[in-house]
Amino acid sequence: MPHGGLVSYAGFLPIGLLVGVCLAAAGARAGVTGSERIGLFLLMSVALAYVGAAFARCDLGCPALGSERQQIHNLLGVVEYVGGSAGLMLVSRGLPKAVPLASRGVLALAGIVTLVAFVFVASPDLAPWRGLSQRVAEAALFGALLLIGWQPTMRERLS
Repeated sequence: MPHGGLVSYAGFLPIGLLVGVCLAAAGARAGVTGSERIGLFLLMSVALAYVGAAFARCDLGCPALGSERQQIHNLLGVVEYVGGSAGLMLVSRGLPKAVPLASRGVLALAGIVTLVAFVFVASPDLAPWRGLSQRVAEAALFGALLLIGWQPTMRERLS
């Protein structure tokens, strides 16, 4: 991609750092425990993958097999999608009962959507749909992260 470096260093890197800082601050200030704490820790895989992807850019077309850098990029994708989906499911279970059941259900569903989309990304038979599957997984992950921050109960715990 002609502007791949710009996308990596001005896009992936700051997004990863921002996600990591926000999750770390939220976990520290909200006093999370149990499965919610483990879930937030696993959601850090999203930050790790974005920071790593800034330095391990994919080969042209982002193939399943490719250079060593592509293999690192692919491993970061596994870490992000599996860790992120598990994290969302654990956070949904660990949120206090004051958080509406619908919100907890949406977080769990986002975790399932992320995992299913990852299976589609990893399936060689669905390679033509890989880009769309990735976007679905990213939308589910980042939509869920926004929902976590949007919850009034979570904001009260952070203030």
